[in-house]
Amino acid sequence: VVFPQNIYAGVFLSNVEKPWGAVYNQVGGEEDFEYDLYLGYRFSAGPESAVTGDVGIIRYSFDPDPDELTWTEIYLGISGYGASAKLSQRVAGADQGTYIEARYTGSAGELFDYSLHAGHFFLDIDLRETDAYSDFSLGVSKTIKGFKLDLTYFINDQDGEDRYLEVAEDRFVLSLSKNFSLR
Repeated sequence: VVFPQNIYAGVFLSNVEKPWGAVYNQVGGEEDFEYDLYLGYRFSAGPESAVTGDVGIIRYSFDPDPDELTWTEIYLGISGYGASAKLSQRVAGADQGTYIEARYTGSAGELFDYSLHAGHFFLDIDLRETDAYSDFSLGVSKTIKGFKLDLTYFINDQDGEDRYLEVAEDRFVLSLSKNFSLR
């Protein structure tokens, strides 16, 4: 089967260390594993356009899922000239809500790349007297021999910390990634 060049799909896999059940406290169980599946389509305003769009669907899943946190959302994004904006809307599963975000990425020459992010969540349900919160991040990255090393600092506003407790505390995240092409 040959797919158009602009279609993409992927899988995200991760272990989960007890955040969600402790946060939602519905069943009190612990999710051990997260696996997300996504499918999308990228498009541009024209063959030489620096402005692109992105539409897709993603399914966030947990195993086991005693708190029934699995959900599906659709998203629509636009980007160009280092800036991007995205709207994500839950369409099935756990009550999550609508998320809007903006990002700016740039480069400090050969030294490193950087990213600034701001987002706001309008939530479907009130938890701990909070139905909305904002998050922010600042990251730096460097690609070395095909591997990307990324250090990001994440911040949630007080509403986010009140809602999600220790899961929402400010933190640094260090990651190492490598992309592969199936072509």
